[in-house]
Amino acid sequence: EYKNEESYTVWAELALNLRKVLNLVADTGFEGEYKAFALGIFEKAVKRVGWVVKKGEEQNQALLRSLILGNAGDYGHLETVEKAKKLFTDFLENDKPISADLRGAVYGIASEHVGEKEHAELVKRYKKECLHEEQGRLGRALAGFADKNLLAKTLEFALSKDVRSQDTLGLVAGVWSNPTGRELAWEFVKKNWPVFLERYGSGGYSLSRLVKAGSVFHTREAYNDFKKFFKTHNAPGASRAVDQVLEKIDGNVRWLTRDVKEIEKWLSN
Repeated sequence: EYKNEESYTVWAELALNLRKVLNLVADTGFEGEYKAFALGIFEKAVKRVGWVVKKGEEQNQALLRSLILGNAGDYGHLETVEKAKKLFTDFLENDKPISADLRGAVYGIASEHVGEKEHAELVKRYKKECLHEEQGRLGRALAGFADKNLLAKTLEFALSKDVRSQDTLGLVAGVWSNPTGRELAWEFVKKNWPVFLERYGSGGYSLSRLVKAGSVFHTREAYNDFKKFFKTHNAPGASRAVDQVLEKIDGNVRWLTRDVKEIEKWLSN
């Protein structure tokens, strides 16, 4: 019974695996039922961790709060979403600070529910921000929007002079792991492959890191497209990553084929 679990490590592992399954069922038609199921796991813990950072609490408790609230908001917990949106709006419009421990969760939840004005403001703040850690949080928020047009702007921004070369990949991978931006990011990578090659093709793990973002795919069409692209496009130092991704996509396809009906049936019960 995970609802009463108090260990951050256990919750982190649980959240990761629930997210993997969400990625696989995102286009099945019962994504809503799955999110409701996942929310049921986090809902009770929301009340327990609360929003208030307690004096003298351990770092693990702060991490747990951010994890629980972030996931509950992502899975549609209304009170959490409303609270995050309010904190986010106060931050953007009135410069009201958000506790550093909560910022990642607040940005992540709110970005799914706001629009063009907020996207532009986040870009502005990203450009001005000196702290790399805060830039990372802003970048993850820019990759989390639910509007394809805004995610396209995030991708263009990722290759601009305002984003450090080593941070570009995180932004692109972030959009790629967002189910709304999955196809968008892949098309962007294919279109800009010469730019990525010029930037990251001289060795190291950068190209591999970019290629590995493709492991979120779970259709035979995506598998074939990925394979076809890398048959005709060079990926220095990333050929093993390409093979690993193809193996992962194939596994995703087989998993869905085997289990999707059973999962749908189980959720409907």
